[in-house]
Amino acid sequence: MKRISIYIVLFLIASCSKAPKDTNIMNNDSSIKKYYEVDTEDFQYQNMSKQKLQDLFDLLVLQKEYPEFNQDITDQLNEIYDGEISISDKIKDIAIKSIKVIEPIKKLSDSLQSLKICFEVQSNLGITNDSLLVIIKTKKIVLDDQDLESKKLMFKKIN
Repeated sequence: MKRISIYIVLFLIASCSKAPKDTNIMNNDSSIKKYYEVDTEDFQYQNMSKQKLQDLFDLLVLQKEYPEFNQDITDQLNEIYDGEISISDKIKDIAIKSIKVIEPIKKLSDSLQSLKICFEVQSNLGITNDSLLVIIKTKKIVLDDQDLESKKLMFKKIN
């Protein structure tokens, strides 16, 4: 009986080792592959945009709550947003809930790129959707003998 079980185990091991190996985890369905494909650069800018947008809306809320700091806050807003922007006086709190890239990155010059995003804003007045153009300014800097890239985001209304 022992010999038979040993032969069965050896047979199973030998038959399993000859099985074709499929290293492709994804199904060959192109719609599934397209759904899971992520451009890492778009993803990076999507996260950066969400943080900067939150900063923008936080500054707008602060500007409404503390008008005595209007000039300082306006200077900071001008670094983030190109143009005039305001929010309702009734808004007390704003949060960016989701953000999507709606148009791939366009290279405008060696140091400028643009990206169109759509985002969902939740406030005490409800949820609204909006879209903006993100201008990405890239600057090469040297720090401790290492070449680094500095990226600055600025938002602009889509015409």
